[in-house]
Amino acid sequence: MERKYFWHQVVARIYILWTSTFRYRGNSSMLEHGSLMACYHQNIFSFLAMARFFYKEYRISALISAHEDGDLVALLCQKHGLVVVRGSSKRMKKRNYIRFMKILKEGFMAVFILDGPIGPAKSVEMGILLLAEKFKRPIQAFFFYPKPVFQFKRTWDLFQLPFPFAKINYRVTKKFFYDSSLGRKSNLEKFKSFLEEQEVAFEKPLK
Repeated sequence: MERKYFWHQVVARIYILWTSTFRYRGNSSMLEHGSLMACYHQNIFSFLAMARFFYKEYRISALISAHEDGDLVALLCQKHGLVVVRGSSKRMKKRNYIRFMKILKEGFMAVFILDGPIGPAKSVEMGILLLAEKFKRPIQAFFFYPKPVFQFKRTWDLFQLPFPFAKINYRVTKKFFYDSSLGRKSNLEKFKSFLEEQEVAFEKPLK
């Protein structure tokens, strides 16, 4: 365990140095305080690095998988000043669930990986919608367009690793609200269509 912790600390230091060279440009003015923030797993590297620009202005919490593969991500979130709760929006220990609910009630924004931790790629689970329903919060997703970037084509998520000093254009979607007049499955399908439409609209990123 100590050896694993040591290497996580080493990776975290490299990550902080690597991502400090990124140059971000996007429509951050679209982001509304209180929104549930989300992105796909392939963009997690760019997404977490960008959190350093927001956490001083917004109080942000991250819900990270309790699986071992979430340990490093949890550490990186903490390095960027995010409050981390372990578990999933569908399955977590009762004490963690109570803590996460308390954090949201206090006005924290929350970060979610839509298709994590195991995919399939660009799938969407019900969890974030259940929280949007419970707390009457809008959901806003982030799409990233880093250049130059290396894409791991053999990973389930087609993970994107921006090069040092990469220029990372990003887009924040409009707000998606849970429609209480519809059933949960209908809201899920509506949200999936919303993400697809927004991504198509963002196919021509900032130059």
